Amino acid sequence: MAKEQLVSIQLTFIDADERKPNPFIVREEARRSVDALRVHGYTIHPVYTGSQGGDVFQLVTQISQTIVENRELLVSLISLSMPILTFLLSRHEKRLDKQEASSISHQRDRSTSIIFVINQASAQVEAADLGDSERLLQKLLEEQPALISTVTPESQPEIRIRVSPGPKRGRW
Repeated sequence: MAKEQLVSIQLTFIDADERKPNPFIVREEARRSVDALRVHGYTIHPVYTGSQGGDVFQLVTQISQTIVENRELLVSLISLSMPILTFLLSRHEKRLDKQEASSISHQRDRSTSIIFVINQASAQVEAADLGDSERLLQKLLEEQPALISTVTPESQPEIRIRVSPGPKRGRW
């Protein structure tokens, strides 16, 4: 018999431009993404980080299967994150398309945008990874080969969303 286990996934919104961060754009993208995920039925709570700005959130979901091995647990955690990754990557692509349409230079910011992290192993998420937990698992194992032996039911996946700046606007 399968038992239900709650799993939390951390969503962290960060500015893609660390030299000239724009907290307004990051906060706005975080708010819009979290609101849209809530509409899709996810339970999301802000996480207190001790710093100004509310760009870290905790999403709670369930694993409802019997996990026998660490590899199965890791694949389950990745699989639980897939719909969220799919949604966020789609949202990011739409935002880039909108920026490209309003930009004179037509240069798209293709810097790392969505990163999946678990137990210090991280992998950039691309459209080809969506729907394929094994592919994302392989990316994680390339970075940290011992990941399977370190994952536990308490391991918390994190999704980092790098928010690129919007189109440049003139001064008033």
